[in-house]
Amino acid sequence: VESARDHPILRGVEDVWGPSDVYRVFPAGKGLPADCTALLLGQPLLGRQHDDAPNPEKPPLPVAWTRTWTTTTGARARVFHQTMGSARDFQSAGLRRLTVNAAYWCLGLEDRIRANSDVDCVGAYAPSTSGFDYAELGVEPRPVSAFR
Repeated sequence: VESARDHPILRGVEDVWGPSDVYRVFPAGKGLPADCTALLLGQPLLGRQHDDAPNPEKPPLPVAWTRTWTTTTGARARVFHQTMGSARDFQSAGLRRLTVNAAYWCLGLEDRIRANSDVDCVGAYAPSTSGFDYAELGVEPRPVSAFR
């Protein structure tokens, strides 16, 4: 979002992309609540690959935003939200940097956000595709009613 270009959370953030798609978090024809500040828009694509063409039928939608929340006691807190976050989304260094920067910002430590901070994964990171391998996890899917 052009008006948020200099926000500390976006410092050093480039090429945020994930295969989990872009989705609307508010009713069609509406937008984020007025007390939210959109930082990053995601453009739905025609497919699920990084270089797929933009979907001309779907507008860009907010995928990251902030707001300030006031508690019942009057304390104020910084809040960050992003709609991306699947394991495969975090293969994107841009998304990892966005998330790390947001954690610093929420804690009031934006002076420590560096555009070149290391956001590499520690060790091997090879998430599976979307879905769950229940057999490998030893999990038997059950309806919610089974847990009552």
